[in-house]
Amino acid sequence: MFLHPTKSRGQFLTASQMARSLLSVLPLLSRLHATASVVLDGNLSSTVQADSSKPLPLGSRLINISADQPLFLNSSLRISSTEGTCANGSVPGSVFVVPEGEELHHGSGGNWEWVPTTQCNASGVERQCRYSHSSGGAYHCQPADSPDFWPRLSCNCEQCPCPEGQGGFACSSCTDDSACPVGSRCSTTTRVTAHQAKALTCSFSHTGTAYRIFWGSGWAKPQALVQWDPDADTLKLDLLQSMCTQEQPILMQCACHSCDFMQDTMNPISGELEGSCAEKNLPSPCAKCGTCKCDYPEDTYMARSTQKLIDNVHKGLVFGCKDVDEGGECIGLLDDFPIPLHFDCTAGVCTESEEKPAYIEASLFDAWTTKAICALLIIMLCALTAVVHALLVRAWQRRLALSSENFAPEAPCTA
Repeated sequence: MFLHPTKSRGQFLTASQMARSLLSVLPLLSRLHATASVVLDGNLSSTVQADSSKPLPLGSRLINISADQPLFLNSSLRISSTEGTCANGSVPGSVFVVPEGEELHHGSGGNWEWVPTTQCNASGVERQCRYSHSSGGAYHCQPADSPDFWPRLSCNCEQCPCPEGQGGFACSSCTDDSACPVGSRCSTTTRVTAHQAKALTCSFSHTGTAYRIFWGSGWAKPQALVQWDPDADTLKLDLLQSMCTQEQPILMQCACHSCDFMQDTMNPISGELEGSCAEKNLPSPCAKCGTCKCDYPEDTYMARSTQKLIDNVHKGLVFGCKDVDEGGECIGLLDDFPIPLHFDCTAGVCTESEEKPAYIEASLFDAWTTKAICALLIIMLCALTAVVHALLVRAWQRRLALSSENFAPEAPCTA
């Protein structure tokens, strides 16, 4: 957007009028700039489209999550509203606070548990979610069925709606074919692919041990973004504390290299998968990376003990997903981190290629080949051993017979 001198009633704008005009559009310019550069960057990037009528490009777009990006640097840009709905003009990737939740705190510290979804108190001001800077920053409210201030309910955090046919982090993914160019389709499989780069928008599972390690005091609505690029042999993992925090939302970031696409083979005899993924109890296909390096912002909300664990991550990672009803269940195993990371993920990328099977179906001949050869060799060896043993026994018996004939006493002579 450019400003030019404009005539009004035959006169140019005065300096003060020009200044007021400029000040009036600065917020708009700031928001437009933030929208255009919020998270997409790199070779596979494209500008966030404000026009929902334009289809998403083919292939995955590299999402650059960085502490100096506007969405992560400015909480007022990131948190669109605390009223349970998204404000107009919100940038892609912004969120709003919802007055309901599943994380119930009975007191201070780590005294909390997961419960079925509970509404906030519906009466007046008490329905509003209030912000606390403790424990990484989170919104909480008084539960509707609680007459006292305790317990406190952690308010949910949801992303602002995306244009029709789009979804995922910062609306960078497709959800159906309507968001894709003509002649292409939206691939929503979360499985690791051999050639197609993809970004997975994930929520961190709160049922596993890892949640208690990262968020011992609770108050987190963690998200993860997994970016798989088979052409570059890389996998990137970004773990976020909560997009609804006014503090730094980025918890840690891991970049893995020397990654290989691994696909298991189905044994037609046993009906079980065999291969590198199955050995790690991961779905097939999976990505196996040789080295990983993890880092975190200086102002990250992460315990010192966990930071020391992350500092020692240098080895590899194995990552795999299996599709479920609406999305996928994914597992990440860092060689240097003792606890598996569980995620519930979604994906969506416009593509012209067909889906590949999750595993290789071996033919009955292929399955039998190695085992049959080994079994046949064992049988032949056993048979040969038996034959040799029989021949040796027979030869020994003949030798004994000849020996008895040679040394037998002569018969006495008759008169």
